[in-house]
Amino acid sequence: MGWRGALWARFLDGDHACRVIRNLLTPVFPKGTPDYVAGGGVYPNLFDAHPPFQIDGNFGVTAAIGEMFVQSHRKTPEGETIVELFPALPSAWTSGRITGLRAQGDLTINLKWNAPGAADFLAEITAGHDGSFLFRTPSGNVEKQLRAGEKLTLS
Repeated sequence: MGWRGALWARFLDGDHACRVIRNLLTPVFPKGTPDYVAGGGVYPNLFDAHPPFQIDGNFGVTAAIGEMFVQSHRKTPEGETIVELFPALPSAWTSGRITGLRAQGDLTINLKWNAPGAADFLAEITAGHDGSFLFRTPSGNVEKQLRAGEKLTLS
């Protein structure tokens, strides 16, 4: 289930990824046994209840959520890392914040949004190494060369 959520996020379909994550996080109790027909779920200790128990369900869901907020797996023809902010934000998540996301190029990203589709957002990005980046945001694209330790704020 975590893998499925991550794939839907990678396909830029945040609403579908959110449905998969909701299914994964549905408690299997009070019945006491997983209901695989109804979507499985999690035990009270939050271990994945899909047969057989596999930790990748638990770790995969965190990766899926990360992919919904930041994707950095592509490069421009010039070699810049493309960092997409909010590429698969579900319509149900109209406001919130997430901190400590990591992106390729040794970036640490904190995000805050307060409108559907992240129309009102704040991104704080810290570079760990020098690099050239193309940031794709809900308000447009920003090309930036960052030095190690430099902080960039986008809104």
